[in-house]
Amino acid sequence: MKGFSMRRRLLATALLAVCAVGVGAPSASAAGSADLSIKVEGPQAAPAGGMSVTYQVTVSNNGPDAATGWSFYLPVIVRLADGSPYGAGFAPRTWDARCSYPAQGSAGIPSDVLSAVSCAGDALPAGASTTFSITGDLLFGPARTVYLVPGNETDPNQANNTAFSGEIEPIPVIDPAVGASAVASLAVAGTAFYRRRRAVGRA
Repeated sequence: MKGFSMRRRLLATALLAVCAVGVGAPSASAAGSADLSIKVEGPQAAPAGGMSVTYQVTVSNNGPDAATGWSFYLPVIVRLADGSPYGAGFAPRTWDARCSYPAQGSAGIPSDVLSAVSCAGDALPAGASTTFSITGDLLFGPARTVYLVPGNETDPNQANNTAFSGEIEPIPVIDPAVGASAVASLAVAGTAFYRRRRAVGRA
C-alpha cells in the first residue's frame, strides 16, 4: 500500500509540473501578428529655407490582428560615419500629442540617431489607420524619412516599415544574377540600335 501511495504522489507531482509549463507570461506567438505599414506626406517642391512645413504620417494595420506597443520616429540629427553630427534640415516646432521631441535612446531608435521626433501609437485594430501631424521649419531639402518600430505583435512584412516623402525614393535591391542579365540585355539592345543608326546614316 505504501508503494502504491508513493506512486500516486509521484504521478500527482508530475502532473502539476506539466500543467505549470503553460502558466505564466504568454509566449511571443500568443501576441499575434499585425502587418503595419507607414507613409509620410509633405511638400513635394523645395520651399524657401526657414519656411514652415507640415508632414502627415499615417500608420495602417493590415492585420490580421490588432497592433499594440508600436511607434515610429523621424530623425532630426544623426551621427555620420566619422562621428560628427549632421542635421537633417528640419527643425520641429509642433507635433501630435502622442509624440515627443527630442527623443533619444527610445526603444527602437538606433544609437546613431542623436535626435528625433518619436511617436507612440495606441492600440490599432486590423484594417484601421491613424495619422500624426508634425510641423516645423524647413532648413533645406523637403524630403523626410520615417521609420516604423513594430510593437508587441509579430510584423510579417517589414518591407513597408519605412516611408519617404519628397523626391527621395528607396533604392531597390537587385539580385546580382538578375542585374547582370539586365545589363547584358541593355548592352545587346544598345549595340543593335547603334548599328541601325550607322546603317541609316550610310544610306
